[in-house]
Amino acid sequence: MNAIYAAFFAFVAGAFTGCAASIVYRLAIVRLAKTAFIQYVRPVFGRPSTLPPVERSDVGRLIHRVLKDQEDRCERYSAARLPRLGQKAPACYEMIGRCIGLLDAFSSCAWKCSGGDHILERLVIRANNSARGALRLGLMGFYDESLTLARSVGEIANLLSLFSERRELFDRWKTLDERTRRREFSPVKVREALEQVGTPIRVSTSAYGELSSRAVHVNPDTSPQTFDAQGRPKGASYYQEAGLMVCLNELAQALTFVTYASAQLSHLETDYKRRLFKAGRDLIINTGRIGIENIQERWAELEKKRAEVEAAAQ
Repeated sequence: MNAIYAAFFAFVAGAFTGCAASIVYRLAIVRLAKTAFIQYVRPVFGRPSTLPPVERSDVGRLIHRVLKDQEDRCERYSAARLPRLGQKAPACYEMIGRCIGLLDAFSSCAWKCSGGDHILERLVIRANNSARGALRLGLMGFYDESLTLARSVGEIANLLSLFSERRELFDRWKTLDERTRRREFSPVKVREALEQVGTPIRVSTSAYGELSSRAVHVNPDTSPQTFDAQGRPKGASYYQEAGLMVCLNELAQALTFVTYASAQLSHLETDYKRRLFKAGRDLIINTGRIGIENIQERWAELEKKRAEVEAAAQ
């Protein structure tokens, strides 16, 4: 028995030593990469502004290593912070995962292959892939880029929502040539058609416009990754609580519409449709109010409250 205990403790000690050595080695590699990164891109302060010579042939690879480490740390921190962001944010994250899983099963014919042209399934796959990318980018602190993909999900959500209300338009959309299809089913035309139908299941014109101006198109007021009260532009992979919540909520809204419309347009059995509808309902119930349209208003409200508190304290 003593021999067994001794062998067990020796195994644990060996595993711990190996793990510790692995961590030390990883930290050393990251430190080496950071040193090479700094030496390559930054001159010494107080001296003539000249770039140093390239001393390593793999400096680009080391820069990638540093940036990946920064992205991984931001993603881990975001995941750790989620349970502390109230009730809706962690629930929203959970429900996004459920919808992504169900849409993946539907679009890959895991439940049932309905035959036909599979155009609906391909559209759902496109939306689901964008949703997965948006979620990962949001966790890694690429908030603008996450919103760009959320806008893509929103475009497909609008299109599918229109088709679910007017099935004949889906058939027409399939048969048109590319030029005519772009003209008749552009994002603007689709939103106008949804407004005429009167369905509430759509990504609004104002939300689409904000997503386009903030995360897609550039202008003199472009300010990357600006999701704090100070309005300071930043590089990616710096955790910002408001940025993460906006990305979750915008993605959740668009993904809800994709889930509902997919269930309506599909030829699935009733039980599977109900599961999709329930997942979409649970997602929208747990979607928060802060979004791309009102984040500046929220900051203004907080600043006003802060000024009132300071004035009362004087």
